[in-house]
Amino acid sequence: MPFGLQVIGGFRGDAKLLACAEALEQATENDPRLSRPRPDLQKLLASAVDLTHIVTHPPVYGGSRTGKPEIGAM
Repeated sequence: MPFGLQVIGGFRGDAKLLACAEALEQATENDPRLSRPRPDLQKLLASAVDLTHIVTHPPVYGGSRTGKPEIGAM
């Protein structure tokens, strides 16, 4: 099961903290129960959505007392 962990180090202890985090990552990377799940790239590439336009719902303009157009939701 993937998990998250927050590590906190002392003042100006960045190098030591990063070394500890790297050691933890190396210790758990070969255990399939603890390693990060990899996405199924073939499933992601096989999109069922056929996009033909970026804008699917153009803005709707209406008048106002200021004379400036107002953008409203559909």
